[in-house]
Amino acid sequence: MPKRKQTSDEPVITDELLANENEVRKLVINHLDKNDIAFVSVVDALRGRTRYEPLYPTNFGTHSNKNYYRLIAANISQYLFEKSAN
Repeated sequence: MPKRKQTSDEPVITDELLANENEVRKLVINHLDKNDIAFVSVVDALRGRTRYEPLYPTNFGTHSNKNYYRLIAANISQYLFEKSAN
């Protein structure tokens, strides 16, 4: 699969960084599941939006912006709504 061309407003992300992030994510989720600890994962929601809207400001490194926090809040809200309905 060809690599997507990086635009000037995206942070540089290496394959190694992504591999490390995925490994840590698996370890954390395994620990939470094993210990019956509820959690909300917003990674997939964030990944699904990166092509459509900026999640990080272009002038401030890799800190999140309002779009990022809106997506996180919406996912947590949905989780809590579904949990309360059961």
